[in-house]
Amino acid sequence: FNSLSPLRTIGRQVLNIASATTGELEIRDASVEFEIASLDEIMVHEAQWSIVDGGTFRTSPFAFNPSVPVVATTIECENVDLHRWLTLITSGRADGEGRLAGRFSMAWDPRVYPRLRFLDGSLTAQVEPGWIATSDASALSHLLDEANPDFAIDARLAEVKAKIVAA
Repeated sequence: FNSLSPLRTIGRQVLNIASATTGELEIRDASVEFEIASLDEIMVHEAQWSIVDGGTFRTSPFAFNPSVPVVATTIECENVDLHRWLTLITSGRADGEGRLAGRFSMAWDPRVYPRLRFLDGSLTAQVEPGWIATSDASALSHLLDEANPDFAIDARLAEVKAKIVAA
């Protein structure tokens, strides 16, 4: 720090975290490169971490105001365990097996529910084969419609969608 009043750092700082638990996630080998420009701005140049299942994550640079801690950034991930994340984000309504990689935008705001929102992006299967299963036909139907709007207007695709949801 080069000033405590107002709080400010001399250039970039690095915070390393060997392990931590937040909610149901066990984080390992985390590193955050940041600088405090002013009381109203903390700039995170890069954050990266892994989780106990072997998945790795890295953020794009972002800034936030500590008094209004809303964070919006893009996250790149590799080797993400599909089973762990599907059961977590669907509260057990879906399950799967496989490994994913991709990039997605997210926003975190501790003042609203849900605190974490996924905005856009894509995840793709890595080399090994996998599967996804759900007993929530309504959610599956909605997911298919979001993935491809043609399911609602193309008769052939509507028939395919109906067979997928019925299975």
